[in-house]
Amino acid sequence: MKNDPIISKWLEEQEDSAEMAKIIALTEKLDAPSKTSPEQAWEGLMDRINSEATDNERFLVPNTEKKNAFQWAYWAVGIAALFLVGFFGIRNTPNPISISAEANSILTYELPDQSMVTLSAGSSVSFIEKNWEDKRELSLIGEAFFEVEEGSQFTVITNSGEVAVLGTSFNVKQRDGLFEVSCATGKVAVSSASAQGILNPGQRARLTNNKLETKPISINEIGAWRTGDFYFDQTPLASVVKELERQFQIDITLSPDISERIYNGYFNKDNLTEALQLVFMPMGFKFEIEEKQVTVQ
Repeated sequence: MKNDPIISKWLEEQEDSAEMAKIIALTEKLDAPSKTSPEQAWEGLMDRINSEATDNERFLVPNTEKKNAFQWAYWAVGIAALFLVGFFGIRNTPNPISISAEANSILTYELPDQSMVTLSAGSSVSFIEKNWEDKRELSLIGEAFFEVEEGSQFTVITNSGEVAVLGTSFNVKQRDGLFEVSCATGKVAVSSASAQGILNPGQRARLTNNKLETKPISINEIGAWRTGDFYFDQTPLASVVKELERQFQIDITLSPDISERIYNGYFNKDNLTEALQLVFMPMGFKFEIEEKQVTVQ
């Protein structure tokens, strides 16, 4: 057990006490966890403690010396229990697979059940491949479009809420304070800490003030960012600016206060100047472009 770096360091810091010296001697006699099961390791630990302590030390004479002997045995049990739980838990937990799309790029990835996920720029998903068909669950940061094969429940987890389906296609966006789900085919169950709802094709749900607001959306607009088209409906302008920066790899400096401004519109990522015109001119703003820096006034 002393080979574990965390526990070993802690034990070394305590080696000046007689009780801890006994603990160290005891733990060095334990079987290596790799050669035994958690149950066998625990039974071996208890047998070792009982063999090291006399009957008096375990149950009789409450003087200081024997009380300490009784106490160090419990310390040993506690330390070893933490070690065994941690070791076997780590050893038996598979490492997640993480997939990310870099800035100004789109990445399509095939999941173990042949479901497809397309990641928008600066987005990522992670999942456990082991037993995937029985537990189809992944975590999303950013925005992604999913095309899910039929099977067990498929769940997308974000910091703001979860989306659950059986077989369908849908878009999930969770960043810049915005949580939004759009259903293209099938049905989608959306839930957060404060609200839940079911979406049919051509519906979008957005989490606003802890409520899911549902409204119709053109199916052609759902996941249109995959071909470079970005549609916005009652979207905070600050979120649109972040998307411009992400898609064109630029920095935008704004003089006007946009904290209360809302944008309804569209841009395409093929032309920076045109995109800036479509976003800022309806707002009455002017802009200047200097290499990767855009100044808005």
